[in-house]
Amino acid sequence: MKSRYSLDELHQASRRILIGYWTLLFISTHIPLWFVHMEVPKDSDKVAHFLGYGGLMFCLRGWQWLSARVDGEDSRNRKRYRFWFAALVLVLYSVLDELLQIPVYRSADVRDAIADWIGLTIGAICFEVLRPVVLSLFLETAPRTESPIGD
Repeated sequence: MKSRYSLDELHQASRRILIGYWTLLFISTHIPLWFVHMEVPKDSDKVAHFLGYGGLMFCLRGWQWLSARVDGEDSRNRKRYRFWFAALVLVLYSVLDELLQIPVYRSADVRDAIADWIGLTIGAICFEVLRPVVLSLFLETAPRTESPIGD
C-alpha cells in the first residue's frame, strides 16, 4: 500500500470514503433500536449526531476540494459555492434523515437536527484547519499556494 497518492488517486479514494461513510451513517440512523437490543437514554444521541455529521461534512468538503483541483476550477466564487452547496445539501439531508426515522420506529427530534447542523459546521472548520496536514501526509506533490480564506 502506498503512503502518497496522485491527485487523481486521492480524489477517487475520497469519493469512496464519502460514499462509504454516508452509507454507514444512513444505515446506523435507520436501524430500529429494538433490532439491536439497545435502550438509549433520552438525549444521549446528540454527541453521535454531532460527530456523525461533522465527519460527513469533513468527507464531503474533502471530496469537493479535490474535485475542484481535478477539474481545474480556480474561481474563488466557485469554491464558495461548493461550500454553501455542501452545507445546504447536508442541512436538507439532516431534516430528511430525521423524518425517515419515523417509519422505523425511531423518533424525529429537532434537537438531533440542531446537533447535526452544529456538527457539520465544526466538520467544515476542521476540514479547513486540517487540510494542509492531510495533503502533506497523502499527496505526492504539494498543491499550489492559495489564500486560506474563501476555499
